[in-house]
This record gives sequence, C-alpha cells and structure tokens, in this order.
Amino acid sequence: GKGGGRGGDDGEFLPRAPVCRILVTGFSNIAIDNIASGLLERGLVVVRAGRGATQLDQIALHNLLQTQPEWTQISAMQRDEDFNVRKQARELEGKVQGRLVDEADVVCATCLSSAGFDLHQGSSGRGFTHVLMDEAAQASEVSALVPIAQGCEKLVLVGDQSQLGPQLASNVAAHLGLGESLFGRLARQGARAYFLEPSL
Repeated sequence: GKGGGRGGDDGEFLPRAPVCRILVTGFSNIAIDNIASGLLERGLVVVRAGRGATQLDQIALHNLLQTQPEWTQISAMQRDEDFNVRKQARELEGKVQGRLVDEADVVCATCLSSAGFDLHQGSSGRGFTHVLMDEAAQASEVSALVPIAQGCEKLVLVGDQSQLGPQLASNVAAHLGLGESLFGRLARQGARAYFLEPSL
C-alpha cells in the first residue's frame, strides 16, 4: 500500500520500520580498522569500503565482491572488447556492491572514501542516516563534511579538540581558515560535549 505500511495477518496496516544506514568514519585507516575489528568481535556484519591500506582484507568491499557468485561473469565481461558489455559489467558490479552494502549492519570508510562510487549503490545511494566519526578533531572541516553531507540524520563526533588538530599540506588553506575541524568549531561555539567513561 501507499500508506508507508505493510499488511498484517489481520489485514491492518503496520508502520514500516525506519531504514537505518550506519556509516562509521574517521580520519585514518587505522582508526577505522580498530572500530571495524571491535564490531566484528560483537558479531556484526561489517563492510570496509575504500581502497586505502586496511588490515581487514576479509571485509574489504572489493574483496567481498570477488567472493560473490556473479564475480566470474563480471570478470569475464570486464575483459570483453565490446564497450557495451564492459558497461554492463560495471552496472552488474554496482548492483552486487549495493547488495553487499545493504546487507551490512555497519559500513566503515575514511571520510574521503565515504564519497566513493562503490558506497553509493543500493539503498546507500541515498546516503547514510547515521554517521559516527572517530578522530573527529583530526579531520579538517571540509573532509568531515563529506560523509555527513549525503543524508545524515544523526551524527556522533568522537574526539578531543585539545589533541592533534587537522594537518594541512597547504599554508594557503591554513591561512584561509581551513585548518579547523568541525569538532573544534562546534566545541568553540559551545556545543554540548559528553565525556565517555574510561571503562567504555
């Protein structure tokens, strides 16, 4: 039905559960791998996106793709001389990646990798509703906007503005004020912070 519900056994319409797409992101590959490892230990289905240096090859999206039944067909089509066949291979690859991302409980990627084409297949093409950003004080404001600018409804920033801030390679960018983190800006403007207990 068009009412946003589904039919129950008694014919009544029940509200449809909201879709929650979770992205865990951060400044470095090491931080993302550490969080992904913890999530795996808790039995969650995790996909690690991006082509950066990861210690978790078994959950890397590009490696998971190669374990899927469609991979043999995709691989053969990618080598075809016909442009249209190679285009169809890319489309099929996107569908399979979308399925893998949709089936994950949590997707992990660095801030910049979160904008990658491979993450925006399936339902994640509409962005991630929930974003947790680790090392938020180390990510420049510009890079922090990448994962949250695509449908984020709930955002959790984890970091410490008193520690190492964003490192910029450009003095011009720093002079223009791009050396501040979103975390630091929010803290400076009085956003309420919650401190985690050491046991957490």
